[in-house]
Amino acid sequence: MPPPPPPHLTLDNFNIESEVPENCPFVLTSPRSLEACRRAGVQPVSLLPTTLQEYEDALPDLPREKVLAIFREVETAKEGKVSTCREFRRQIIWEEEQEA
Repeated sequence: MPPPPPPHLTLDNFNIESEVPENCPFVLTSPRSLEACRRAGVQPVSLLPTTLQEYEDALPDLPREKVLAIFREVETAKEGKVSTCREFRRQIIWEEEQEA
């Protein structure tokens, strides 16, 4: 029996836990979303959210306030990257509609 196809992960659902199977090796599987990331110069894995606990675990010697500041800065930047990629995705969809 062949393995099940990978889930359809787009820029709209890749960070929703209920949409991503456990231990899924993919961040994105949608061709448009992957192309949008390519155009934006963004590695899809860099868009994955990270928890504050993961930052605290990675930076155990820093005070919590400093870790929290880093967390907010990095996660806010990720949100900006996701927005940029989503805009490129909308552009790709528009281009495809113009070609049709």
